[in-house]
Amino acid sequence: MRDSHIAWTHHTHNEWEGCEKIRPGCKHCYAEDLHERRFHKGIWGPADSTPRRLTSAANRNRPWTWNADAMLRGERDRVFSLSQGDVFEEHPSTGPWREQLLLRAEQTSDLDWLLLTKRTDRIALGVPGHWHQHWPQHVWLGASVENQEVADSELPKLRAVRGPLVHFASFEPLLGPVRVGDVLADRVPGSIFWGIVGGESALPTHPARRCDVDWIGDLVQDLTSVGAVPFVKQCGDHVTRCTAEGVATIVPLRARKGGDPLEWEPHLRVRSVPQPAYQYVPCTACGRDAVLSEPDPVTPMRRVPAPHVAPCGRPCLGARVLLGKPCKGRQCARCARSRRKS
Repeated sequence: MRDSHIAWTHHTHNEWEGCEKIRPGCKHCYAEDLHERRFHKGIWGPADSTPRRLTSAANRNRPWTWNADAMLRGERDRVFSLSQGDVFEEHPSTGPWREQLLLRAEQTSDLDWLLLTKRTDRIALGVPGHWHQHWPQHVWLGASVENQEVADSELPKLRAVRGPLVHFASFEPLLGPVRVGDVLADRVPGSIFWGIVGGESALPTHPARRCDVDWIGDLVQDLTSVGAVPFVKQCGDHVTRCTAEGVATIVPLRARKGGDPLEWEPHLRVRSVPQPAYQYVPCTACGRDAVLSEPDPVTPMRRVPAPHVAPCGRPCLGARVLLGKPCKGRQCARCARSRRKS
């Protein structure tokens, strides 16, 4: 069930809020505008002099509700984290918070987690040690890219993290033409790359920087040519097209942020989403199929499910990591009632 206004995700989750602007794409940050101009929280700035704010326990535990809901519906929901910060920012406060976030992401295996960062060089240091051997299938890893210089720098670092089943890039705001064919041409067979494309949104304090429709169209074509999955989110609030003389002319779009595909040219109306072929194994405790986590180190040929919730909505006893009061699987009355109803 969708509760996010972002077209490419169902939910947004923020374990904490606050960040530091480090690149041209950060210049007109919507999250900073929200927190600093409206709420004056003082959480945007250098890590050594600006605090970060941990969100409420109720907010941090919302993924458990989303996970149980997705499980009961038999569908997979996508969760974008963080929309109000950066998962891998180096800050004195965020280390323990990140550990809890990634633990929660690992355990809620009925959700597809989209971890997006501008700090790809910190990924290896920021994830749990066992992820380097057995990265959770349902945790996708992405980088923000705004121009060719950033693409050439960040995408190789992103793809160097070999564990994730899905890598993705958010080309938003797209501030210039970007070519990714050379970077993605030698992808590992079976790997998936998702490219999300969008122009910049205007803020009350800043007009949007321009995005040319040809930049979007060429990037979509480039992604498609190497077998990547493109998703055009929006054209932005300042859409242009260059004439033969090289003069940028305004493309009038009525929808806010240029987000209505019906106003776009047909070749831009692309909103594809990866469909990974997850491996599922039955849980011996609660009986339901769960995403494969890793081989059992005690019994080498046995495969175990990723940490997940049982039909009663509690973490299953068969999960490798337990959180809170565990479900007792087939001996749990609530689970038994759920099975009878189904």
